Amino acid sequence: MEPCGRGPFAPKYVVAFRGTMLFHANALKDLVQNILLLFNAQAQYARFKETHSHVDNLIRGLSSGSVWLVGHSLGASLALEIGRTMMLEKGLKIPTFLFNPPHISPAPVINGVLSEENKTRLYTASYAVKFALANILPWHRKRTKKMFEQLGPWVPELYVNPADWICQGFRDYFVERQEVAANHPRFASTAARTSYRDILFFKKLRPQLLPSASLWSNWNDGMDPHGLRQWWKPDCDLRLTYMRCVYPLS
Repeated sequence: MEPCGRGPFAPKYVVAFRGTMLFHANALKDLVQNILLLFNAQAQYARFKETHSHVDNLIRGLSSGSVWLVGHSLGASLALEIGRTMMLEKGLKIPTFLFNPPHISPAPVINGVLSEENKTRLYTASYAVKFALANILPWHRKRTKKMFEQLGPWVPELYVNPADWICQGFRDYFVERQEVAANHPRFASTAARTSYRDILFFKKLRPQLLPSASLWSNWNDGMDPHGLRQWWKPDCDLRLTYMRCVYPLS
């Protein structure tokens, strides 16, 4: 956490979270956090609790815009979890910048075997099934609706590379969500906040289910798709596209 005070719109503090480092004193902790991420259990880890406490202390007496959360890869998942938690617990819209955040989903497999047309058909069918399941379980539907309404005003900045299998699920989630919403508005909103794993294991809402986000995609395939250095390049080198996704879906 570093103080930062340059410029009229600069935050007072930037809380930065690094990604996984294999040859590092804390490599074992990174491995544990990666495993917990698979099971949506990061909030149970001491690293999350310590960081949450630090951020909570920083923003006392300050506006939420005075603190920014920034992370890459595993660090982005932690920044996402902290930002979500602060929004749900205190209604604080902390500016959050997520570079290559991991998305636990079958998206890389789907992208590898299906054409765009068939992929859209698959997502549409999946959304229809999720809509049916959500209506069979009204308590689950009401819970996810309440959480989406609470999180909706918080719009984190997501930076993804479509060639990066670790984070490409975020792009698929938002792009296909918008596609289904345009053609099947009746069930898109309910299905977008429904997860098969949440229903099966009765867990909290998956972190990749975000009501709102600013999605930046880098289409330059000449760069390391998961590397942080790609985001240091000028915008003209990145071949950026932008999509703003908000809730309720329209």
